[in-house]
Parts: sequence; C-alpha cells; structure tokens
Amino acid sequence: MTVFVVETPHRLPARCWVALDELDFVSLVAQSDVGSDLADDATLDDARQALGHDLQSLKVYLSANEAAEGYLAGWEGHQCIEAMAALLDQVVRNEWQITDATLRLQVVGAAWDASRESEREIAGTAYEAVRAAAEAGLSEVRIAELLGVNRTTVRTALGK
Repeated sequence: MTVFVVETPHRLPARCWVALDELDFVSLVAQSDVGSDLADDATLDDARQALGHDLQSLKVYLSANEAAEGYLAGWEGHQCIEAMAALLDQVVRNEWQITDATLRLQVVGAAWDASRESEREIAGTAYEAVRAAAEAGLSEVRIAELLGVNRTTVRTALGK
C-alpha cells in the first residue's frame, strides 16, 4: 500500500512524494531533519506530526484510491494549484494501484486534460518563437529543423 504525501511549505513550492507503505513512511520521516527526534517505535501519527510541524499544510493519503479521491475532491489553501499538480503527477505514476475503474478513469482523464492544456501553452510559445525567428530572417526550412517540426507547422504559425 503506497503512501502519498503532499507537503506545502510556507514559502517554497508544494511537493508530493510517495513511500512504499506506512513503515517506509515512518522510516523516511525519521531519516529526515524534521524526524531526527522520533523514537525507534514511532507510529504513523508520530511521523505525520513531526513532518507537518513546520509546514503550511500536510496531506497524507494511505492508498492510491484515497489519493485519487483527495485529488478529485480538491482542497483550498495557499499554493493549492502546485500541491494538486504534484499529487496528480504521483497518482498517475501509480494509477495501476487504483482499484476502482471509475476513479482510475477520472484521474487519468484529469491528467490527460492537464497535459493537453500544457501542450497548448507550449505550442503558443513555439508559435511566438517561430514568428520572431521569421522576422529575424531565418528561413521556414531552418526554423522547422530547429524546432523539430515540419514546414507546414511553421507556415501555420506564420499564418500562411
């Protein structure tokens, strides 16, 4: 059973990491700076408390199903977008552990949607770079070579 951990510090970007199981989670926290005072027989709750001590928020999900449900339910708070994106990334990496087919499809669909949105943003940036390169005098063929696309894509970006 994978444990999904979403840490949201006060000033740094949120991050999500996984532990193999509850014992691994406790062990990883104990090995960190924040868990150096944990007893050898520390529990999951002890590790959770030590880890969350100096964070803005901490979310610990004890299974892929729970993490997927947590992602889909969303939550509010500072740096929420970064935390949600980090959680989605880890849940998708472990999507094979989601036992509910509907939940699995919803999470994979959310990741696919985020990926399409990111691709569109990058394409917009690439189109701007194509126009700037053409204005600078580069040929359509050379722009296509450098960008790794065909000439038709370059011409489309140039509005031809």
